Amino acid sequence: MSPRSEHGSLPRILRVPRSDEPDNYVLLHVARTSSAALDLNLTATEGEYPYNGIVRQARAQSHRSKSYQGTDDDWALVLLRALGQLETNADEPELLSGVELSASIKQLGRQGNQLVLTIRRRIQTITQRLGSIALKQDDEQAIQLFDWSAVAVARADMLEQRLSRLQQHNREAE
Repeated sequence: MSPRSEHGSLPRILRVPRSDEPDNYVLLHVARTSSAALDLNLTATEGEYPYNGIVRQARAQSHRSKSYQGTDDDWALVLLRALGQLETNADEPELLSGVELSASIKQLGRQGNQLVLTIRRRIQTITQRLGSIALKQDDEQAIQLFDWSAVAVARADMLEQRLSRLQQHNREAE
C-alpha cells in the first residue's frame, strides 16, 4: 500500500505534546483529501484510543479562537503550519513564528473521549491560544501504525536526501 493520499501528496505524521500530561504525546496522521490545502482528515491516538476529525477549507474559520485578531488568510497559514502542511524555512513570516500544536483529552462520559488539538503561539514565556480542533473518539477507526511508520520513514528519507544535497551544495560553494 502506497503512503500517498488519493490526490498524490504524502500524509504527515506529527508527534504532538500533551498539555494535560507532560512527557506524553499523541500521534496525529494528517492526510489531504482534495486539492484544497485545508481539506484534511485527521486521525490520532494517544496509544489507547483512536480519534477522528476533519478540517475543511470552507469551514477553517470555525476552528479559530474568538480572540484571534488575524485575517482569514493569516489563519489559513497558521492552520497549515500547525498541521504540518507548510515547510519550515528561515525566512518565514513573523506571523508563523512560535506557532505550535498541543493536545489534551477531555472525558465526555458515555460518549467516550474527545481529543482537543490546540493551536497556539509561544513568544518567550507568553502563550496565546489561536484556535482548536476537536477529534472524537472512534473505536471503529483502525490505527494503521505500520502505514503511519512508512509515512514517517519516507519523510525522514526525503529530509535526509534534502540535507545531503544542501551540504553538498554548501561544500561546492566554499
